[in-house]
Amino acid sequence: MRERVFVKNVAAFRARCGSAGAIVAWLLTIGQCAGFGCSSSSPKATGCVDSQCAPGNACINDGSGTGLTCHRLCTRQDDCPSGWYCNDQPTPWCTKTTTTAAPKAGQFGTPCSPSDGEANNPACDSVDGFECYGTSPADASAFCTLFGCTKDTDCAGGWWCEVVDVAPNVTTSTRSFGPTRALCLPRQYCATCKVDHDCAPSASGTEQHCATDANGQGFCAPECSSNANCPLDASCVGAFAVCTQTSCMSDSDCPMLGGVAERCFVGACKVPCTNDAACTAANGAPEHCGPAGSCDALACASDDDCPPTAGTFQHCLAGECTPECSGPADCRSDQKCGALSVCKPRAGVCLGDGGFCSPCRSDADCNDGYCLNAMNSTERFCSQTAQGSCEDDAAVNAVCPMRASGAKYMGTGCTTESDTFSPANQCVAFVTAGTQTGQQMESAGCWTINR
Repeated sequence: MRERVFVKNVAAFRARCGSAGAIVAWLLTIGQCAGFGCSSSSPKATGCVDSQCAPGNACINDGSGTGLTCHRLCTRQDDCPSGWYCNDQPTPWCTKTTTTAAPKAGQFGTPCSPSDGEANNPACDSVDGFECYGTSPADASAFCTLFGCTKDTDCAGGWWCEVVDVAPNVTTSTRSFGPTRALCLPRQYCATCKVDHDCAPSASGTEQHCATDANGQGFCAPECSSNANCPLDASCVGAFAVCTQTSCMSDSDCPMLGGVAERCFVGACKVPCTNDAACTAANGAPEHCGPAGSCDALACASDDDCPPTAGTFQHCLAGECTPECSGPADCRSDQKCGALSVCKPRAGVCLGDGGFCSPCRSDADCNDGYCLNAMNSTERFCSQTAQGSCEDDAAVNAVCPMRASGAKYMGTGCTTESDTFSPANQCVAFVTAGTQTGQQMESAGCWTINR
């Protein structure tokens, strides 16, 4: 039932702070905390005591050798101020980033104009290595970021140090082949992750989860309801079974629950209430009377905001914590045990072993070829340098890999000249891309559905 790389981390804090109301109070006071350590409030001579820490802080052994000291707790990246990030420990706390740049204007995410160039862009903090990044000279979403990072902790919370091809960029749309560079980018689909709060909502605002690929590696995956919500190299797959509320258009669509007529609140059937006593639990997960007068689950921004309840894991779905289920009996009569689905790569993994048709992010990921963009899909795959010339059509099978048994692609081909798609003498796979005037059309690709 469960495929999970998340580390649930609020339970220990809840044990210290008590009720859900105390947690809300904790969230409200976090912004009032000016410090991150115990300083004089936690004397090392007597040891750290939670009650002596500032609000929102707790005694944690951070591995520095100083023993227990006060650290600000977090369950999402925006719980931490600029220059700090929410780490991926079992009980996460705000940790200072490893970049030496002091937080100031012109850093992570600051909009910049491609026409002003990449380096020394007036919008960016060029003194500290920040430059203007974009995918073309016309990229209206270009932003300032740190170039030359060496690890994820050099970047802002929710960002990662990704290796990308040098071009295209804000100065050229022409694809480069070979040279790569590292820079900090927001975690989007297929970025690496360890816990759910590593993955911020996607560029479109869709919530992302830290799912696992076929090799058990964590990657950021956006929620979806169908394949149409996913990139063409991905499919919408059920990742977790959770209790979801009955959908509705009006109050007449909603059932009775325990003798109470439910009402339709923003498309979901819920029990009306005036206090928490009117709300019952679902699969061990309690609800409370929300501001709209409906029984609501705990609000959340990511799975890390949803602690296990009565031994049941929970996930964040549409801003509310929803408990896992194994069947209808685990959920209330006004709920169903449905799937929380995410986009997963058709190749099974976001990053392969570097061989022919291996999924890749940049040329650095390919052992003997280049990371090519599929012509009619969003997938990227490794080519393989031909063992001879591609000029002779009859010799293609001798210089390129044969189609692997069970492969998603239809066959292999060989590039005869360099262009914006690939250098010459590269072996590539192809898929079918429909028909034109009765003839089957082919397009470079390894996993996109043949159509």
